[in-house]
Amino acid sequence: MAQQAAGDAVARSAVTSFRAQMRGAAQVGEQRSTLASTGADVNAGSAFQVQQDTRLMTQMDEDIIRNNAAREAYGYNVKAQEEGQQGAYAMQTARNQELGSFIGGIGKVVGIAGPRLGDIPTGSEATIDSPNADNAIEA
Repeated sequence: MAQQAAGDAVARSAVTSFRAQMRGAAQVGEQRSTLASTGADVNAGSAFQVQQDTRLMTQMDEDIIRNNAAREAYGYNVKAQEEGQQGAYAMQTARNQELGSFIGGIGKVVGIAGPRLGDIPTGSEATIDSPNADNAIEA
């Protein structure tokens, strides 16, 4: 979800940047028209400098738009990475709990059966006369 939002932020910035570029170009066109109507040479002197300043400001606006989008996308990407790490941590915690339950169950079985296993003769202790000879375990 966060990765999708990051991609969306970059895509939106492309559209917004293009709109800023179009507004800047329209503004330069208006400046040229207005300056030409006064008889000024639009390709020289202060009339030209005004247009250059407008182009520069337009470029700065576009850069700010793209930079803000990149920062927004970075924030979403960091969030996505954190969410992935939290998911991996949750999976490992679940595995550890599962293993703990299994080991705990074995401990209970050994705790219950352990004292009884001590009553079973092994190897040479097992004889026919032994009361537990049927339960003898070979060593």
